[in-house]
Amino acid sequence: MKFWDRYKNWDEAEKAWDEGAKKAAETRSLKKIKKLPMVPAIAEKHLKWKSFNYLFFNRRAAKVFKQCLKHPVRYGWRLLKSIVNKESYRHEGEFFFYGVGSIKEFVEEAKKEKALVIVGFSFCQKPLECPASRFSDKCIADPDHPVCRQCDIGKVLHTLPDNRAIPVLIPTIHYIGEKMFEMMDK
Repeated sequence: MKFWDRYKNWDEAEKAWDEGAKKAAETRSLKKIKKLPMVPAIAEKHLKWKSFNYLFFNRRAAKVFKQCLKHPVRYGWRLLKSIVNKESYRHEGEFFFYGVGSIKEFVEEAKKEKALVIVGFSFCQKPLECPASRFSDKCIADPDHPVCRQCDIGKVLHTLPDNRAIPVLIPTIHYIGEKMFEMMDK
C-alpha cells in the first residue's frame, strides 16, 4: 500500500509525509555533499555527438542499436530532428520534459485516459546512504525507513498512480535507452 493511499486527500498525505521526514532528519540526518566535485563540462560542446557516440559505440550499445534497426526510418528521423533542434527537451524549474513543453502541457497529457507517464530519476538524486545502493536502479521507498522518508524519490514514488505511471531510476544512459525500448514494445 502506498503511503498516499492511507489519507483522505493530497494535502493531508503530504503534510504527514513531511512531518515524518522532519522527525527522521532529527534522528538520522542525510549526509550532504559539502563541495561539488570539479567535473569536466562535457555538456558545453558537441553533447549530441558525444551522446550518439557513447550510445552506439560503447560496449553496451548492442541492445540499443538492435532496437533502432527494427525501425530505422522512425529512429533516423528522430535523430535528425534531435540534431536540428537546439535542445531535445524543455527545462522548467527542476523538471526536464521530453515530448512536452511545460508543466501545464504535461498535466493535460497525463489526464488523458490512455496516457502513460514515465517519471525518471538519476542515481545522483538518491541520498548517499540509500539502503538500495545509490548507483543502482533499485529503490525500496520504505516510508518507515529514516533515509527513504527524507528522500524526494521515495516521496514521489508514493504519489504516483499504480496503473498509469512508470518510475525509472536511471544508473546509465544505456539503461534508460533499453527501458524506453522495452516500454514501447509492450
